Amino acid sequence: MELDAAGIGKKGGVNPDAIGSINSNRRFALVYKGEIIAQGSRYDKAYQKVLQEIRKVSYSSEKVGEILESFVNRRRIVSVEDVSLLGKAPEKGVKMLFNLFDELGNNIGQLIRSPNKNELYYRLIFRGKEIDIKSTLKLLDDKYRLRGLPIKEGEHLLYGDLNIPKEVTDKYSGLGQIIYEDGLKYFLNAKKYGKVDGTVSVWIKADIYTDYGGQSINLDQFWKARDAGVSIEQAAFSTFAGKQAKKFGFSKVRFDIKDKNFVERDQVIINFLK
Repeated sequence: MELDAAGIGKKGGVNPDAIGSINSNRRFALVYKGEIIAQGSRYDKAYQKVLQEIRKVSYSSEKVGEILESFVNRRRIVSVEDVSLLGKAPEKGVKMLFNLFDELGNNIGQLIRSPNKNELYYRLIFRGKEIDIKSTLKLLDDKYRLRGLPIKEGEHLLYGDLNIPKEVTDKYSGLGQIIYEDGLKYFLNAKKYGKVDGTVSVWIKADIYTDYGGQSINLDQFWKARDAGVSIEQAAFSTFAGKQAKKFGFSKVRFDIKDKNFVERDQVIINFLK
C-alpha cells in the first residue's frame, strides 16, 4: 500500500507527525491507488476529518487500508469540467464529449451525446470502456407523439428515458442532472427547434426497473409523497424529474387532460409546463 499526501509517504502505515505538520497556507491532496480521496488545507474541516480518521488507526496498515478503501469506493458527485459546453453542438462531427470529474478532482471519464433528429442518446466512457447508461432525451410535439402521451397542438415537450444502471448510480451521483440540463439546452439552442414548452414524464412499474424494485425511481418518490398526504402537484415536484423541471422554470403541473386522469398507482403521466 502506498499513501501520498502532505509529507505522508510511508509504506505499511502512516506517519501521524507528518499529518500534523501541514503548512496552513498550502493545500494538499491525499492520494490512494492513483485517486484523490481528500484535499484541502490545515483549516479545511472535511480534509482534516479524513486525516484524523487515518491517524486513529495509523498503528495498523491493515486498518488504514480499510479506511482508504472505503473512501475510494464511496459514491461520487459527478460534474462536467466545462459547464458552458452543455447544450452546445460539437465543432466537428455530431458526437459531443464532456469530461467528467468528481468533487475531489478525479477524472472519471467522459459523457457522450449522440443526436438522431429529435433524439439524443447518451453513453459513458469509463477507464477506456464505453458503457450504455440507457439514457435518451427526445423533443416531442403533437405530430411526433410517443405512446399517446398527452401533448397539445403546438406544444414541444421534452421526454426523458433515464434508466441508468444501478451499478453506475451506486458509484456516481449527478449524471441524470447533467443529461437533463444538456438535452434541454441542446434543443433550446438548435435552430431547428429552439422551443421547449415543458416536459412530459412517464413513471411506470416494469421489468426494466428490476434493479430499483420494479418501478421507476420517480414513481416511487411520487407515491411516497402522496401517501404522506401531499397534493398531486407537491408530490410531482418532490421527484427527481419534478425538481429538475422546476429548476428550469417549468413550475406548473398538468395531469388531467381531455377528462382523463393520468395518475394511477402503477403509472403516472405528468406534464411540467411554464
